[in-house]
Amino acid sequence: MRMRILGLLTRKGRLRFKRYRRILSTLASYGFDEIAYQTGTGKFLRLVSRIFGRAAPHRARFAGKANTWERIRMVAEELGPTFIKLGQILSNRPDLIPKELQKELEKLQKSTPPFPSEEAMRLVEKELGSPISELFPEFDETPLAAASIAQIHRAVLFNGEVAAIKVQRPGLHELVEVDIDILRELAELIERYIPQAQKWGPRGIVDEFEKGMFQELDFRREAAAIQRFSDQFAGQDGIKVPRVYREHCTQKLLSMEFIPGRPLSEVLDDASLDTEQRTRIAEQGADLTLKQIFTYGFFHADPHPGNILLLEDGRLCYIDFGLTGNLIQRDLEVVSDLLTSILSRDEQKASRVVVKLAGSRDLAIAQSIEREIAELIERFQNAQGGQFSFTALLAGLVEILVHKGLRLPPDLFLLVKSLLTIEGVASALDPEFDFTAHLTPFAEKLV
Repeated sequence: MRMRILGLLTRKGRLRFKRYRRILSTLASYGFDEIAYQTGTGKFLRLVSRIFGRAAPHRARFAGKANTWERIRMVAEELGPTFIKLGQILSNRPDLIPKELQKELEKLQKSTPPFPSEEAMRLVEKELGSPISELFPEFDETPLAAASIAQIHRAVLFNGEVAAIKVQRPGLHELVEVDIDILRELAELIERYIPQAQKWGPRGIVDEFEKGMFQELDFRREAAAIQRFSDQFAGQDGIKVPRVYREHCTQKLLSMEFIPGRPLSEVLDDASLDTEQRTRIAEQGADLTLKQIFTYGFFHADPHPGNILLLEDGRLCYIDFGLTGNLIQRDLEVVSDLLTSILSRDEQKASRVVVKLAGSRDLAIAQSIEREIAELIERFQNAQGGQFSFTALLAGLVEILVHKGLRLPPDLFLLVKSLLTIEGVASALDPEFDFTAHLTPFAEKLV
């Protein structure tokens, strides 16, 4: 590891040193000392521990009874935004990490304690170049919500419209830059000194994460995603898309219409809703998600119940567009081929299509998985009462590909996750809901 002494004299150099110390100390505190010593960073850890003492994480005392996967999640939570976001991204990639770790990383919390409102207001003023009082007649200092990347404040515009202002955590961009530099160096050392880790491609994971992370830190991209979503559904019933206030948007600020509504996470537990109402909401949510995927090829990739609001007039509103999927026409056509081959019980064609989705034309691999796919199709065709749905079949196909060392493009994993999530929401609203019956017509239109 190359720690340049002169580099420590700069602000970024000092931050880099502090983060190295924090990362290595946290790994050690949660029982991952072997990583430090196998990669040659153990000497550095011992040195800084002697000089400054070990930076013991405050939650490490709870790690004694936790298994390996739980301790990895706890490390991510301890190390903050960069590592929480890395864990959340990896939880969508069963081709890159073991299934047990994937399930554990899905538990990573998106909500975190807010940062001081004074810092949020200073950042708003710096980004927009004017005092708060000249930008908004009202600006609520208490945030509505806080997450690892940003927090949301309610504000009123001078035209009387109510806005939700998403403010990025101060200093986050620099922290992420430093963390990714360190992750890249650690990934190189892991590949060099721990040969068995090479099959996971640690450097490739960091490169892919860097691209996605910096895209998410640019709130102008999220503003563009909301606008694209709005254009897709312009004039359509059943959905509300927040208006974006471009004049109040920058790389670190996102200003959009404040939408009052109930998140579906609350609606799920509402005993006052009758069966007909719950079924209507389930159908509405499923159809909107399927239309995003199969009609437009651009979709909200995290439609969990907290990200969908039910409005008083019965419309649904998606929020938090930080994670979206984008499918090209070829991907849509191949997914449709897969669905129709499954419905027609053609495991040979399904095998070829699955391998094609992974970017391969290896017929030998396709032939080797025919029997496994035939068994999945058999379970799907014979299932009753939602025991084995089409999305469960998709998840099974992904597992087969992972076992064969094949990888799907990231957006196709997001597609699978999105379908699994919205099916879960619909089934929670209406246990008798037949998601496959709703999905089939959308896919068949593309064949």
